Amino acid sequence: MATDSRVNVMWIFLTGIVFLILAAIFGLIAYNSQVDLKKGNQTFEARFEGQLKRLKADVVKKTAEMAELNAQIAAKKLESATLEHQMNLAVSEKEMLQTRIKKLESLVRTTQEMTQNIATCRDELVTYYSNKLAAETDSNRIAKEDLLSEISTLERRKTDLENRRLEIAKSTREEKSRVSTDVDQTMQDIESFQAGRNVYEREDEIDCKIILVNNLYNFVIIDAGAKEGIKFGQRFKVFQYDSNRVAVDKGLVICRIIGDHVSYAQVVRLNSTLNPVLEGDFIASPLYSRSHTVKIAVIGKLAGYRSIDKDSQSALDAKLVRDIEAYGAAYSANVTDDCDFVVVSDEVASKTDEGVPDENMKQLRTAKEDDIVLISEIEFLQYLAD
Repeated sequence: MATDSRVNVMWIFLTGIVFLILAAIFGLIAYNSQVDLKKGNQTFEARFEGQLKRLKADVVKKTAEMAELNAQIAAKKLESATLEHQMNLAVSEKEMLQTRIKKLESLVRTTQEMTQNIATCRDELVTYYSNKLAAETDSNRIAKEDLLSEISTLERRKTDLENRRLEIAKSTREEKSRVSTDVDQTMQDIESFQAGRNVYEREDEIDCKIILVNNLYNFVIIDAGAKEGIKFGQRFKVFQYDSNRVAVDKGLVICRIIGDHVSYAQVVRLNSTLNPVLEGDFIASPLYSRSHTVKIAVIGKLAGYRSIDKDSQSALDAKLVRDIEAYGAAYSANVTDDCDFVVVSDEVASKTDEGVPDENMKQLRTAKEDDIVLISEIEFLQYLAD
């Protein structure tokens, strides 16, 4: 029994020792596991922080790249807007160029037509004068022979006429005294008649001559050009003298093409188809003279050059001066004795020269006293530009 008791105690003791050993082993294992877990957590945290730092760096980098991309996108948008604006400008410029091309093509066609017309006229003119020269050569030869035969006859008649002249001179002296009295009386009647008129009828002065008429193209050629002072757009009245040396107004021409010594003029008004413009007709304008610069004064306000507004009237007065000087004439603000013509407005012409004269009437009196040619408003305006 004692032995069994010792054995049981021994077993209990061994069991306790084994239990303690196992507890120690499990405790050690648990401690090692905890240590390993702690080390693992620290390693994970270190790895996580490293990754977090890398991720933050990537975010910063990506943010910078995004900002750069946004800047590039904005630059591209600006460049796109610039290109679109340039494209719109190019389209507008293209349309303008197309319009100019159409205008130039129209101008080229017009120029070609005019060139063809001029060439045709030139050929007609050359043919005309060639035939005329040949005909004149033959006629001059025949005329020379006739003149030689007539010289002797004229010499004989010269003697007879000289004797007759002496007889006529004697009778003329007697008639002169009688006619002189009649002339003085007539001159007084004329002066009395002219004194009561507002505007004189001016005697036509021959400025140029028509040397060729082309009825097909409705133009004429005159014997004056740029060297004689003819201006583009200058207007001339066409006239011819009748048997009584009275000027008959035929119409109006406007110079369209100016050469050196000839000009091509378009017939813009024909007074009568029964009295057409012919070769040898004369033309005249108060704005033109071959020999000198025409000086013109204007009394009153003309139609198209009058306004109730002071500033507008100043501009219209300046325009009248420009229109007069555009054709080589000179404008005079006042009537002076060296004026070639004085234009009298309808308003001034309709007034009666009585009582105290105003400034316009004083100017009109001066023109009459200096015997300056007066032109009516309606006659003068037909020579100015449209």
